Order: sequence, then C-alpha cells, then structure tokens
Amino acid sequence: MINTISKTWRVIATGFCFLSFGLGGFLLTIFVFPAIYLIAPKPARRRNLTQSTISKAFLFFTRVMQQLGVMELSTQGIEALKLQRGAIIVANHPSLIDIVLLGAMMERFDCIVKQKLWQHPLLGGVMRAAGFIPNNAGESVIQTCQSHLQEGRNIVIFPEGTRTVPAQPLKLQRGAAQIALRTGAPIRLIHITCVPTTLAKNEPWYNVPTIKPHFSLKVGKLIQSNEFLGDGKEYSVAARQLTRYLAQCLEEERK
Repeated sequence: MINTISKTWRVIATGFCFLSFGLGGFLLTIFVFPAIYLIAPKPARRRNLTQSTISKAFLFFTRVMQQLGVMELSTQGIEALKLQRGAIIVANHPSLIDIVLLGAMMERFDCIVKQKLWQHPLLGGVMRAAGFIPNNAGESVIQTCQSHLQEGRNIVIFPEGTRTVPAQPLKLQRGAAQIALRTGAPIRLIHITCVPTTLAKNEPWYNVPTIKPHFSLKVGKLIQSNEFLGDGKEYSVAARQLTRYLAQCLEEERK
C-alpha cells in the first residue's frame, strides 16, 4: 500500500516536473535571455551569463526533483569537474535528465545537441542563447569546437548519440573521439548510473519505478587524446581505438 501511494505521488510529481521544465525554458527564452542581451552586449560575456543562468536553473530543477521525491542524487569528484577547462566531457547516457544533472554541476558548459532540439519550440531558444553546437554542421563542428576549447570552455558530448538501452552494451559513435583527436583536447570521463532505471530510451515519463531511483554522477579519469596518435597513425584508426577505449572505461563503471 505504501509503495503504491509513493509510486502514485512520483507519477504526479514527475508530470509536474516535466511541465515546469518546459515552462521554465519558455520563460527564460522570453524574459531572461533578452535581458541578458541588453546588459551584456559583448558576445562572450553574454554567452557566459546565459550558460551560468542555465546551470543555476538546472541546479534549482535538480533540487526540486529531490525535494518532491522524484529522485535521489549522489556525486563523486565534482570539484575536479568544476576546475576542468578546455576539455571534452564524455558521459554515458542512461536517462533523459542526464544533461540536467551534469549541467547543474558545471557553472558553464557547451554541448553538442541534436538539430531537432535546436529547433524545439520551447528549448530551442535556450540552445541558441547558450551558444550550443548543433550536430549537423559537418566539418564546421570540429572548427567550432576547436575555437570553444581554446577559450577554455568544456564541451559535453554523449557519444552514444542517444540514451543507453538498459542491459545492452554501450554503442559509441566516433564523433567524440574525432573531435578530441583533431583538436588535441583531453577527455574527462563522467560515469552516470541510475538504479532502478527511469526515463530510459523508449520509456514513457509516467512509467516510474516502484522505488525512488538513485542517480550517481562520478567524475572519472582524464584521458590525453593525443596519446592515441603517433607513428603516422591515421585519424580514422586512432578514432576507432580511442572510441573502443572510451566504451571499455564507461562499461567498467556500469558493472
């Protein structure tokens, strides 16, 4: 009986959180970001203020989810992430809210996002105001990433390209490795776990688990991408090797 009441409450609370998230994105786009545009005419300053605002909004939203009993959250090594500069942040992707939890732990961050999110009626304005990078720009993506990394900015990438399928091996695309190799940037691994799973791929938001899910964010090792190059090795070969290594490291923490 108690578990049934708890689950029912979490369904209601989860629905409320989804509505609040969408409304929050809309309000930021309509009121907050235009105000930032007025007070910060320089693009770099404007982008930093926008990203800092997004991070604080994510942190507030994360705390609301915890207070409502939707989830629990623990972190490990977050200080290393906050001090990180000019790195590619690579994480696995078990849940829909991974970027929210991760963004809440970083004062500013860039992110490569799907084109459909860039055009989203509620979230698209957030993506554009923050200067996030759409993933459909081909070779210019690497050039844009190079510029951002040289400024000391971190770029978040989920190399699976979509959410992890529960109980299935990770399938990483080579984009993160290609960007790291061609820019020379280090890779900081982030391990995200969610037990029991919730908001996973192909799972509706109202299908909440019987018990409250526990999310864990663990900051992993720093990988020097240039170590995978050498002896005239082609980028394509190095990218395959680096991608396999990333998959191995992320898989180890899932077990």
